[in-house]
Formats: sequence, C-alpha cells, structure tokens
Amino acid sequence: MKKMDEMELYITSKSMKIAYAYTTIFLIIWSIYNYFKYSEAGLPLLLFITQSVVINVSSLILKKKMGGKSEE
Repeated sequence: MKKMDEMELYITSKSMKIAYAYTTIFLIIWSIYNYFKYSEAGLPLLLFITQSVVINVSSLILKKKMGGKSEE
C-alpha cells in the first residue's frame, strides 16, 4: 500500500468530516423523533454521545502523542 499524497489525504480527510457530520445530524434527528414519538431518546442519543466522546478523546490523545498543542 502506497502512502497518500497531499491531495489524496485532503480528499480523504474532507470526506471523513462530511460523513461524520452526516452521522451526527442523522443521530440528532433520530433522537428527537424518538423523544417525541416514544418519550425517550434511547439508542440514537447514546450513540451520539459515545461517538462524540470517542472522537474528542482520540483527538486529544493523538495531538498529545504528536506533541502538538490543541488549537481550540
């Protein structure tokens, strides 16, 4: 497997961000739908929360591992 060049890396990164945004929006809409229909948010909300925790923790770990400082 060859290393990605800068353009391929950019495209892959951008695609992953779009997919993450889509998944997040879908889970929020699903949670709201379940809340109004069944009076509970349930699994979609749990998935949204755990997904957010995983992405934030992994980002912090990778930034620390690379020696970079958080830009936020």
